[in-house]
Amino acid sequence: MDKDKFKTKEDTLSKIMLLHKNILPPYTYDEDECEHAIDEYADYFSQNLNMCIYVTKQYLDGLLDFNQNKCDINFKHQLYCRHIFIGYLPFAYDELDPNGNDYARSVAYMREIYERVSSFMFERDYLEALERLKD
Repeated sequence: MDKDKFKTKEDTLSKIMLLHKNILPPYTYDEDECEHAIDEYADYFSQNLNMCIYVTKQYLDGLLDFNQNKCDINFKHQLYCRHIFIGYLPFAYDELDPNGNDYARSVAYMREIYERVSSFMFERDYLEALERLKD
């Protein structure tokens, strides 16, 4: 992300809003649908910014670990990081139900998705934008 382009808090929040749809993990419900205003995002992050940064780092680390070694342990860790990350995405929630009938099939499909992903540009940009809000 070009830091000179996003000099104000509003610019940074706008960037976060643009990135929102691109960082949603599989089986995430997005209730935003571009209906929430920038001040609603500002309110959300004023209360949750530190945890948002922390869980985004954990999620990105989990993605990178699984990308480097696609073993079962790394995938289970990635599922955990994914769930926590979604919990701190504004206006989104996790649709993956561990007690649901199709949980195993959904997890297997999600693993196929994660195995094909090798670039985490949007997640990195999102983390950088969150850190800029803290400045």
